[in-house]
Amino acid sequence: MTRLAWKNLLHDKVCLAVTLTGIVFALVILSVQFGVFLGSSIPPPTSSPITKRTSVQRQASQAWIHYQASLAATTTAARSIAAAKQILERAQLRYQSGLATTIETVTAQANVAEADDALIRSRYAALLAQARLAAASGDVRSFLPR
Repeated sequence: MTRLAWKNLLHDKVCLAVTLTGIVFALVILSVQFGVFLGSSIPPPTSSPITKRTSVQRQASQAWIHYQASLAATTTAARSIAAAKQILERAQLRYQSGLATTIETVTAQANVAEADDALIRSRYAALLAQARLAAASGDVRSFLPR
């Protein structure tokens, strides 16, 4: 009887390998879940002054990165407005000369309005990032208007 079982197991080696891999994977997931379950009951370590300092430094550096990214987005949005206005001028000239429809002009106007909206949103994001940078660096007074 055991010979028949071994013969059936070894008959399709690919199926056996896939089955054993699935069982091993299930055991690994089970052990990870068990580790997470046990790990959740362990109290977190108390934070030392060094850990707090590195956390503050990390927050300040992230705030600086966000601020620089928002300034770049503001610059890009300003350039988009300039490009949208040029396209609008060309669309108006084409309409006046009879080469374009009002739809092209209205679409160009909408694009200018969307670019204006994007600039406003990017300026807001830049101010918000500047405020977060001031808060992270501990110098909120530098952010306030004089």
